[in-house]
Amino acid sequence: MLISKLNLNETFICNIWDNQEYYSGLKTTDGKSVEILDRGQMNPDAGPDYIDARISIDNRIYCGSIEIHRECGDWHRHSHRRDSKYAEVILHVALFNDSPEEGPAKVRKSREIPTVILSDFLNKSIRDIWKELIKNKADKISLPCFPSVLKVSSSLKRNLISSLSLERLQIKRDKIAERIEHLSESCGPQLALEQTLFEYVCEALGYSKNKNQFIRLARSLNVECIKLRRLSLVECDSVIFGMAGFLQGLRFKDQYVEETKCCWENLRTELNLPQMNSAEWNFFRLRPVNFPTLRLAYASGLLHYMTRNNLSNLVNETFLNSSHPYRELSEMLKRIFVSEYWQRHYHFGRKKKVPGYLLGDQRISDVIENVLIPFSLSTCKDLHGAAQRITDIYTSMKLKGGKSLLTRWLESETGFKIRTLSDEQGIIQLHKEFCLKNKCDKCEIGREVFGEKVAEEPIRIIIY
Repeated sequence: MLISKLNLNETFICNIWDNQEYYSGLKTTDGKSVEILDRGQMNPDAGPDYIDARISIDNRIYCGSIEIHRECGDWHRHSHRRDSKYAEVILHVALFNDSPEEGPAKVRKSREIPTVILSDFLNKSIRDIWKELIKNKADKISLPCFPSVLKVSSSLKRNLISSLSLERLQIKRDKIAERIEHLSESCGPQLALEQTLFEYVCEALGYSKNKNQFIRLARSLNVECIKLRRLSLVECDSVIFGMAGFLQGLRFKDQYVEETKCCWENLRTELNLPQMNSAEWNFFRLRPVNFPTLRLAYASGLLHYMTRNNLSNLVNETFLNSSHPYRELSEMLKRIFVSEYWQRHYHFGRKKKVPGYLLGDQRISDVIENVLIPFSLSTCKDLHGAAQRITDIYTSMKLKGGKSLLTRWLESETGFKIRTLSDEQGIIQLHKEFCLKNKCDKCEIGREVFGEKVAEEPIRIIIY
């Protein structure tokens, strides 16, 4: 009775699983011994709870994913058998065996997944574990130099972050330049510019959860081919959603869906287009406004716009000649027209409560600072004064669309006030290249804070 009163959600069970002192002598439901060699990493997206795990079952090693549930029957209730994301699960861990009559966990092709009932092997009562986890809840994570960093001079922090901001911009510029050079060998300079710009805007549309999927799709699509055929908007929709795999097996029917599917069948054959699996796209923990379906609809609108306009020229001319480049580029991105269907829906057959833009101010800002600015810096570098003008625009642009959770946290930890787009990029670069890699001894702020002790600081962080 006491157990049922506790909030035994999967996060709690994962906390038990992460701490091996709470259990021992694991065995599967059919009596095979289990040894955890590597629990793997928590998966922040849809799919199994742990990925890249290694286990031994009766001295045979398996590599793959681990799924955690409160009850054994949750595997069937959550329909994991039909979900390709769970095809590589090597171990199913359930706290309770609530429904043994439902049979073992299985994936496609009827492969059985070994199951461990965790409550059978606990070294303490669940209530004691629950109390211990609450009592020992970790303190708020802080940077190694916090709070001493708050006393470091503002000028030192600003100079360092400004320098890192330019370094981050140059890294993005060089990455784009390398892609342009690679494509120029096969399709010529101008077409390489359009293809590269489309690819990197798509990557930015994907956020962290669908970035790789977007770049794969964009690189599989020949923008030149689409431009030559001057496809209509619905045809562009059919290409994008067809290649993404969303039209395959789509059961929902309406006029837009039927027209799009018909176009896809014709264009897929005519253009020899590849098709992804729709299960590859992540919706988990995303609000409907950020669903990849809406981002794909925007990518289609952008592709349609590019069939009628030279986007790379427009972007470069705006940076070189406009007195308000951010405003003009922002307006241009907002004006990208998408199908009326996607102005009113966030998924096939699912309507929005309120029709509206597919890209908000924050995402538009991200596209401008992470794609358009480094793109123009790369492609206009040989024009007299262009590099300096674009860099000045970058360093003076005010922050638009609000701050991310990461940048707000970094502001509070460092005492550095973010005012511009370049400030934001600089502090992200500081965190990525120094804080996350424990390179306090290479960081000007770290040396200022730790002095001679700086060499020992990364070791302390790793140990604890």
